[in-house]
Amino acid sequence: MYPMMISFAKQLNKLLMPHRILIVEDEDIIRNSLREFLADEGYQVAVANSVVNGMIQAKRQDFDVAICDVQLPDGDGLDLLRRLQQLNPTIS
Repeated sequence: MYPMMISFAKQLNKLLMPHRILIVEDEDIIRNSLREFLADEGYQVAVANSVVNGMIQAKRQDFDVAICDVQLPDGDGLDLLRRLQQLNPTIS
């Protein structure tokens, strides 16, 4: 019975946690490592390497969470987060 409870808890946790994550990071190794790790944990992950590409992704679909580098080649990650929240006020 115990293994079934663990399995149920893991499935319930996956249902309750945010599923769509946007990663905006210009460093390939960091972006790809985060994407791989989060995808392995069951999240749906989209990636972008700039503010412009992050906004394009955000206009295509809603995300539950955004992880942004602070210094991107074409802008400030904190400004990007504010813009993403204007598009989708529920993003965190």
